[in-house]
Amino acid sequence: MTAVYRATHDLFLAQRFARHVSPLTTVVYTHPRDEEMRGKVRGLAC
Repeated sequence: MTAVYRATHDLFLAQRFARHVSPLTTVVYTHPRDEEMRGKVRGLAC
């Protein structure tokens, strides 16, 4: 699941791939890397 999400950055694609009914279930299995999170936060305007 994490690999599909990292390759596509598409939560709903990962959800369908895993056959989860809810995207909330999928979120449990997607683990963003610390570098990804830092990069996204740094890109925010303050």
